Amino acid sequence: MMTNKQRKLYKKMQYSNESKASKVDELRAKRRKLEKTKDQLSKNQAKK
Repeated sequence: MMTNKQRKLYKKMQYSNESKASKVDELRAKRRKLEKTKDQLSKNQAKK
């Protein structure tokens, strides 16, 4: 059993970890998208 104070702290910690993880996922997706477009641009310039 956890005390009320411990339970609230645990919930806040879980919420914080989830929000950080979602932000990291968004940034990784953004990076993949940028790298993909960068690769496509370099391939197009190499063909010219």
